[in-house]
Amino acid sequence: MTDTSIDIDWEVLNQILEMDDDPKEREFSKGLVSQFFDQADTILSDIFRHLESQGDLNHLSSQGHFLKGSSAALGLTRMRIGCEKIQHLGNYKDETGTSSIDDETFLRDSIKQQAELVRKAYKEYYAYLHDYFGSF
Repeated sequence: MTDTSIDIDWEVLNQILEMDDDPKEREFSKGLVSQFFDQADTILSDIFRHLESQGDLNHLSSQGHFLKGSSAALGLTRMRIGCEKIQHLGNYKDETGTSSIDDETFLRDSIKQQAELVRKAYKEYYAYLHDYFGSF
C-alpha cells in the first residue's frame, strides 16, 4: 500500500513493515506506530503547555527535535517538517535554521502556528494509520 495523498514516505514506512513476522497481524509495526502516537500526543500537549505558560524556548526546541526524529523514523513527512521548524524556532532561528531571531513573541507565535500544523498532521496520520492497521 503506497497511498501518496497522505504524504507518507513509504520507502521508510515499508522498511518498518518488513520487520513484521506476520504481514497480516503486523504486531511489531502496529506496536511501534501505536507507541509513536502515544508519545507524540504527550509531546504535543507539553509543547502547547509550555507555549501557554511562556516556558523556555530551548525546551520547545528539544521537544521539536525529539518528535522530528520519531516522525522521520516512520516516514511521517509533514510532522517531521513541522517539528524541524519548531526545533529551529526554539533555537532562536528562522524556520530553516539559518538566520537568528531575537523576538521571542514572534518565535512563540511561529512555534504555536507550527505546533497547530503538526497537531493537524498528527490527527490525519493517526486516522489513516489506524484504518491501515485496523486498530492500535
